Amino acid sequence: MKSSARTKDRETERGMKEGGMAKSLELQKNRIGIRTCVLIFAMVIVSLAPTHAQEAGGTIVGTVTDPTGAAVANANMTIRNVATGVERTVPTNADGLYAVPNLVPASYEIKVEAAGFASTVVSDVVLTVGERREINVSLKVGQASDSVRVEGAEISDIQLASSSVGNVVDSHTVVELPLNGRRCPGAHAENSRSEQRPA
Repeated sequence: MKSSARTKDRETERGMKEGGMAKSLELQKNRIGIRTCVLIFAMVIVSLAPTHAQEAGGTIVGTVTDPTGAAVANANMTIRNVATGVERTVPTNADGLYAVPNLVPASYEIKVEAAGFASTVVSDVVLTVGERREINVSLKVGQASDSVRVEGAEISDIQLASSSVGNVVDSHTVVELPLNGRRCPGAHAENSRSEQRPA
């Protein structure tokens, strides 16, 4: 009788331990599930936050002034992609400022027109990826039929609008980059074959 009581006690203890283990495993699974949900929630929130990544297009900004240096409000800025002929027209604000974002990298021509001033055309304005190009234009007094032409090469390439450093890299430069310790699959196979050859 004592042995059967001990056996029952041992079975009860074992059942409690197994039940406790099962509960412990269940709690661990719940914790993992909760952690996973929190992680997914955090990832969704982060992905919805606005990012300030590199822009694919460029931006042309600037100021339009008269010969005295005063701002010219409501001047029409027409930015034309030379390759495609696509045009965008924006007015200057009360301070003579304008901004044209999201332009594809290309060569542009900028035409500025305002009442009482000769129209001014700035050509050969080359815009690269992510570039913010500042083109300030000083209008000359005259008739709308008068025209002043300025070449893009005459405009300073110093970027006053941003202190960022950047460069455009062409495909030839990328191909010529050294591997810097990385093994090229074809080169590795040749080296291993040459090491295995008897002398």
